[in-house]
Amino acid sequence: MSLEIFKNKQVLITGASRGIGAALAAAFAKLGADLFLLAFNEERLQAKVSELAALYPACKISSRAVDLSKPEKAEQTLREIQSTAGAINIVVNNAGIYRTASVAGHDLKLWQETMDTNLTSAL
Repeated sequence: MSLEIFKNKQVLITGASRGIGAALAAAFAKLGADLFLLAFNEERLQAKVSELAALYPACKISSRAVDLSKPEKAEQTLREIQSTAGAINIVVNNAGIYRTASVAGHDLKLWQETMDTNLTSAL
């Protein structure tokens, strides 16, 4: 399979400011895809966008800092991306959080935030 298939494809990556999401953003940029990067932390996200833009100047990169644990924010962001970009060809649902607490220290709010980010946001 030729990797040219990714050239000019629209790729949406959540959790794109670090880790696996950032690595995938770099890989898709190198292959010539256009990127829509979403992450919670705006400062880290903008640093990643700047880094990728310098490495891959031909790559079109859009980004948005958004709390994907809030369904209304996630839906609004997707609508805005679709209205400007049209169809998204590839989606990488990578956003996730990890919170450490003892069983006794886990309250319903912490549980709900984790489930909303790690599971519901993918939907």
